[in-house]
Amino acid sequence: MPFLTEEGLIYVNPVGNDRNLVGKYWNAASHFLETGSTKYLDRFDDRRVWDAETGRHFAFVTNTRVILEFHDQLDFGFSFYKSRREVETMARTA
Repeated sequence: MPFLTEEGLIYVNPVGNDRNLVGKYWNAASHFLETGSTKYLDRFDDRRVWDAETGRHFAFVTNTRVILEFHDQLDFGFSFYKSRREVETMARTA
């Protein structure tokens, strides 16, 4: 799944409730970009997601400057949540 860090967009493989949490984060980020309100983003302060691929925890970005900096990389359309296989194929052909 796509995940925003302070350095930009990466792909993570969360499991269980973390998958759902990442989806809720993107809804909050989308709401912020549409309205300017951080009402839903604030719920992600000091929260992290665990990536099963790397074994690392990544903090959710709630800094609006970072979200705005990378907003052009975010496409909340149908293909936003790419599968791992799709990401691996893209990486091999790049």
